[in-house]
Amino acid sequence: MPNPHNRQRGIYYHVAFHDLQASNFLGLLPNSPAFVSEQLSLVREKHFDTLELINTGSIKPHILYLREAAKSWLADYQQRDNETILRDYVDTYYSDHQTEIKDLYKKYWQAIIQYGPHTDETAGDEFSPYLIRRIIKAWVSHSSKLPDAGWVVAMPIWMKPALNWMP
Repeated sequence: MPNPHNRQRGIYYHVAFHDLQASNFLGLLPNSPAFVSEQLSLVREKHFDTLELINTGSIKPHILYLREAAKSWLADYQQRDNETILRDYVDTYYSDHQTEIKDLYKKYWQAIIQYGPHTDETAGDEFSPYLIRRIIKAWVSHSSKLPDAGWVVAMPIWMKPALNWMP
């Protein structure tokens, strides 16, 4: 963004924002820590780092990302990869089973669902309750379709009549 008057700028960044889930059910952000590091590095590169307001819900599930945001405030901060961020986090907070814990985090990020064209349009553990809420909404409204969940699958023509299961 142009800044002709050379004013100080900042960002408002969510480390606990999920498009599919109500905030009271949030778990781990389904974007990799390297993605967050990249975003924070871009903020610094564009000089939008005068003020960073970092939004979170529950603190515990988001410490990994909150630590990265805090590290980005250091003068010598450089973009970091998943392996570096994860090693730093797990080695700090866990005294046993560190390799297994790192592997679980890696598996989580490998399992995320990309539901839109943008890099951050991902779903993790909130995917299941999202679908349940959509099914309940369709049932209560006597709808035979889930129009806001059509992105989940590309349904073959032969299956479409099977959707008329509701009265």
